[in-house]
Amino acid sequence: MPSRKKAQEVAPQPEAQPPAEAEPAEAPGRSLCESTGASSPRLAAMLMAGIYGTTPISPNTPPEVRAARLGGSLDAVGSFAPRDAIEGMMAAQAMALHHAAMECARRALHPDLPPEVASRLRREAANLSRAMVDMAEALDRRRGKGVQQRIVIERVDIAPGSQGIVGIVTPPGKEGGGRG
Repeated sequence: MPSRKKAQEVAPQPEAQPPAEAEPAEAPGRSLCESTGASSPRLAAMLMAGIYGTTPISPNTPPEVRAARLGGSLDAVGSFAPRDAIEGMMAAQAMALHHAAMECARRALHPDLPPEVASRLRREAANLSRAMVDMAEALDRRRGKGVQQRIVIERVDIAPGSQGIVGIVTPPGKEGGGRG
């Protein structure tokens, strides 16, 4: 049975390096602040550093491929159309989760990986994918697009001389319920 160290040697962790240029490239037709939802260039740069740091790029990646991957990450964050910095942070986190899930799935396919390690990587990829979906749903809830609870009452019988109540009723003893 291969040791844990051997498994790590088979699938080394790539290091994501920020691009050599000082200013991150902007998405076509959008400013960096618009792409990230940031209210200031400093905040936009901070968000982009996080996005760049989680984009999987090996140190020997050619500059044009590096620029395309980083630009793709920025485009993906921009596709969430963040309206403010909080939404920009949520979009950046969703991208980080996506990159991590894809990296786990990629590593799980390595032919020399022990079956238990491959299985653990597939589980982690699934968990990270669910977390990414949860982040996207949280963003929708923040925007008021979440699933709204709907209750349909089909039949109500009220006996003669009785009263019916329509609204939220809290039983006595519960917080806010009962008589003062």
